[in-house]
Amino acid sequence: MKPRDPNKIEAIKKATVQLVAQHGLAAFQMSALSQLTSLGMGTIYGYFQSKEELINETFKALKAKHTHSIYKGIDPNGIFREQFDQLCRNYITHRRRHHAEHLFIEHCQRSTFLDATARQYDAAAYQVLNQLLDKGKKEQLVKHLPNTLLAANIIGGANLVIDQSLAGHFRLTPRTINQLVQMSWDAIQH
Repeated sequence: MKPRDPNKIEAIKKATVQLVAQHGLAAFQMSALSQLTSLGMGTIYGYFQSKEELINETFKALKAKHTHSIYKGIDPNGIFREQFDQLCRNYITHRRRHHAEHLFIEHCQRSTFLDATARQYDAAAYQVLNQLLDKGKKEQLVKHLPNTLLAANIIGGANLVIDQSLAGHFRLTPRTINQLVQMSWDAIQH
């Protein structure tokens, strides 16, 4: 068997992200992937047996990478408010820098393409956030609401502002980032 070329694998995954971010998961076609990567269909299917396998492998790789970056530098024993601020800033920075990848992840999360293992990667990505929110509740700093509702206020607001910024409808500056972090805090604080 011919060794797998990691550069081709990366090119296939990168092009998959690009196509899904631009056109959506439902419109994603392997033929378009072949055209974008200049790789034959046989080569692509030699690396990924199906569209579903490609989507799941790309999703898992991105979730692992993003999870590490978003929680980077957060001291598990630190002060809650500092942890919260760091998490928000990491998320904002990461989403801005890797916007297409985040769009790909969102398309996948709303689809039936993800297998059980990919769904586990997705759930694991929220474990640290849930632990952080639980810590805030225990310290009487965070509202005693379901973590899903709290996360929606943090992530949803950031996503909207970043999307508007990248579309050119809103200017994201250090001042507005500070305001966004403060508004996220205001939404969840007890």
